[in-house]
Amino acid sequence: MTEYEIYSLQSSSFINNAMFQVGIIIAIFIAFRLARVTNEMGAGVVMKGLASLFGLGIVYFNLDMAAWRGDIFQSTAARLAELRDSGVTITKGSANWLEQTGITATDFPTHNLFADVGSVIFSLIVLAIILIGIWGPKMGSSSD
Repeated sequence: MTEYEIYSLQSSSFINNAMFQVGIIIAIFIAFRLARVTNEMGAGVVMKGLASLFGLGIVYFNLDMAAWRGDIFQSTAARLAELRDSGVTITKGSANWLEQTGITATDFPTHNLFADVGSVIFSLIVLAIILIGIWGPKMGSSSD
């Protein structure tokens, strides 16, 4: 595999991740709407519990997509290190990246849901909005 092919695979992986991220944004909008409707109509505990589980699922999926982004970076670095170790000359930018990450050809990506601090903070804020919207004090209708 050439350096170009490694970066091409990384790009394809990021495109795939971005398409899932669009789905997450749509699901977050649906969860916000569900939280508001659940609160306004005074739904029972079962409906509130289901809406909460839906919100938790979305937050988990968002954290999972963030972890995959980290995996993609680690995989790319490991493949570049493997290429370099096989005797192929890689570009200076790739060599600097490998030096900064410290990843070797034998490293395997670690799927860590909490590695991306920004995504963790975003997910916690989304979860708080959903849960407070569902279980918090009854809100008035926006048309009132």
